[in-house]
Parts: sequence; structure tokens; C-alpha cells
Amino acid sequence: MSLRIVVVEDNQLVLEELVVRLNLEGYQASGVDCGESLDQVLLREPVDLLIVDLTLPQEDGLSIIARVRKASPRIRIIILSARSTPSDKEQGYLAGTDLYLGKPVRIRELLAAITSLHRRLQEVDNVIQRDWLLFTDECLIETPSGISLQLTAGETLLLHCLALSPKQTASMPCLLDHLAIASDLDGRNLLMVKVSRLRKKLEAVTKEEETIRSIRQEGYRLCFPLQLSYRPLR
Repeated sequence: MSLRIVVVEDNQLVLEELVVRLNLEGYQASGVDCGESLDQVLLREPVDLLIVDLTLPQEDGLSIIARVRKASPRIRIIILSARSTPSDKEQGYLAGTDLYLGKPVRIRELLAAITSLHRRLQEVDNVIQRDWLLFTDECLIETPSGISLQLTAGETLLLHCLALSPKQTASMPCLLDHLAIASDLDGRNLLMVKVSRLRKKLEAVTKEEETIRSIRQEGYRLCFPLQLSYRPLR
């Protein structure tokens, strides 16, 4: 199966050139220009590797890398940025990138890096995973002990948003927006009901003392390690 790559780059010309070249090399490549658009891709389909610029609108590349790395450890990440000071590189590696490349980059160097990271990805896939797994494409969550639990689409979106948020904590407005719920009093009450029902569903199949914590004047926090995953194609 071809490696699935997403390029996160706000320079449209650079984005198009990279995506075209990667597809010509036989990869399944697509591009987005911001973290919000990347989140939508991660919700819809499996991704093996990200190529991320650091200077992006709304949310910078380091923030994107840090939260994606926590939610999806199996994804390999390459930073491709014109910012290449020692401090920039140090911050990039601390955020969770696998490789830091400066712009402009020779395409052969980038392709060699992708080949190397692909081998690491295959090694990770051979490791037994003991965290909770959220299969967004199937609306299914699996406990570390292997128990599968069917979710609604809304519950899947809720967990997806929490898993990708910094420290697995999302504000009320963020969750309302992610679930396309009105931000008025009725909408907030509806979200509270959805969270309560999801808690009960999760706690029925686990020994976790707390699954989703209400954070006063902030939102909600996911209290167990959750990774976004996908069933391998047969």
C-alpha cells in the first residue's frame, strides 16, 4: 500500500509543487494550508507522514506537531521550513518531529528522508499498542484490553477533538464548533448531555476512575491516553 502523505504549507505554489512531485513518485499525497484543515483530514482518512512548515496562519507548525504527535504517535513528521537556526531545530525536535529539513531542500534528499521514515513506521506497526484506540472512520473505540465499543458520530467527533487538543483539553467553544452545535445556552446544555452519556458508555467497559473531566470555566479534559488509528487495508 502506498504511503499516505499530507503537506501542511500555506505557500500555495510550494504546496502544489510538493504534492505533484510526491504523487509522481508513487505516494498518495495531498495538501492543506493550516492546522484546522489538517484536523479534518485526520478525521476522514489515515495518514502515515506529515511534511509541516513552521510559519502557518492561526496555529504555528510547532503547536500542530506537538498535539498530532500525542494523538497519533505512529505518524512520521518532517519539518520543512526556512527557519533553520539551532533554536528552531531544538524546538522542532522537542515538539516531536522526526526530521528537520531547511528550505530550499533538494527533492532527492526529501525523498530519501521519506523512505527512511517509512521504514520506522513499519517498525512501529509491529509494536503491540496498549493505549486506547479511536477508529474515526468506523466510529469505534478499543480499550487497551481489546474491548471494542461502538460510538455515535457525535461521540467520535468529541473524542477526536479532545485527543488532538493540547494536553487533551478542549474549551467549550472549541467542542461546540467541532460538533457543529449552537453556542447558546441550549447548545451548551446539549454538549453537557453528550459528554455525560459518553462518560457512562466509556466507564462501563473500563476500570478507569475518570474518563472525561469537567474543567471549571475551561471545558473538558480526556483522562486516558487515546490514539487516533485506522484499520489496515486487507
